[in-house]
Amino acid sequence: MDQVKATAAFVANRSSHVVVDSAGLEKVVENIQDKIPKIEWDFEGIHYFDNGPLTVQYLFVLDTLNFCFWPDKNLNYDDLASGLKEALENDKSVFDADHLQKITGLQLRNLLKWPRPLPLEDERVRLLHEVGFELERSFGGQASNLVESCGRSAAKLVATIASHFPGNFLQFFIINSNSIDMYLDMVVCEDTTVNLQGYFNNDCTQLGCFRLSRPLCLQRPPDFLV
Repeated sequence: MDQVKATAAFVANRSSHVVVDSAGLEKVVENIQDKIPKIEWDFEGIHYFDNGPLTVQYLFVLDTLNFCFWPDKNLNYDDLASGLKEALENDKSVFDADHLQKITGLQLRNLLKWPRPLPLEDERVRLLHEVGFELERSFGGQASNLVESCGRSAAKLVATIASHFPGNFLQFFIINSNSIDMYLDMVVCEDTTVNLQGYFNNDCTQLGCFRLSRPLCLQRPPDFLV
């Protein structure tokens, strides 16, 4: 978790166009405190859940494929999540590590019942191959073994995934000639910790980018495009 905080602090301290509005952030916290209803992670019913190893394997495949948004006007994340759920319900071995290493774009398309090539299909398939290879090499083919190796620490889970799957969950960008890590594994970590409620220690906060009311927490120039 220290790496995530260090990256966020580096960017925030050097930001010149968009800055955190501390007063606005405090106001948001005051407004939403004790007012957020409890919503189950899969309240829509589109995700696979069996409270066991297959759920973790499903989440790794889902978040690997969902490494960026889906520029398809008719098919989106919900179709991806429900398609993977149906595939796993029909074949419990479909996300085994050896299968992931050999899957083709056409096979993935058929698995999801997607009528045309997926957006960035070749890249999504490549990332699945990497996940399958590393899970088999280091964790006996099971994402659940990776989770167990972190000793109930969500912060260690972030670091472990980033170190073993840098091509999948660790990206970078450049600010003032400095390479800044972007920890996409926070998404799969959050999905995992929410599903395995009570398993992890409280050493990692939830992913904030989709949860906070950003217009109330950030300041930007009037002509700054978002």
